[in-house]
Amino acid sequence: MTLTLTVGKKEYTAKASFAFLKEVEKLGTYSEKTNKEEGGLETLLQGLVQNEPTSLVDFWVAATAHNTKKEIPSRSEIESALEEHIEENGLDELFKSAYNFMRNSGFFAKKVKTFWEMFEMAETLGQTDEEKEQNKSMVEYMMKLKAEIEA
Repeated sequence: MTLTLTVGKKEYTAKASFAFLKEVEKLGTYSEKTNKEEGGLETLLQGLVQNEPTSLVDFWVAATAHNTKKEIPSRSEIESALEEHIEENGLDELFKSAYNFMRNSGFFAKKVKTFWEMFEMAETLGQTDEEKEQNKSMVEYMMKLKAEIEA
């Protein structure tokens, strides 16, 4: 699946790569145990599924990170390009294409699958019946959003 974004007069192609992963991990939280940022990919996936506009920017910052330093568009340039695209085409297609790019890439497909498997396990967690019911509701809601974005 080829995914592109026009920034100014230049067309950028998204690439699932180690540069992408390195950039997206900045979205995670620092773990003293591992001495690095963790959970960034999961944060991005959740943001895309929940239609969080800043997640689109985060996706494209990471997806263009494979370019040489001179050719990487700035965050503000990506924001402007997305704003133009949104005015003409809306948001839905952007979220779907970014999420499905990750879901279908050989680089991230297994990680995306594992994310959803782990997420579904949260349904059984909780110490009280109230916590268990809240977790169950949250999982059901997220699975509904997942089905919508994967359609």
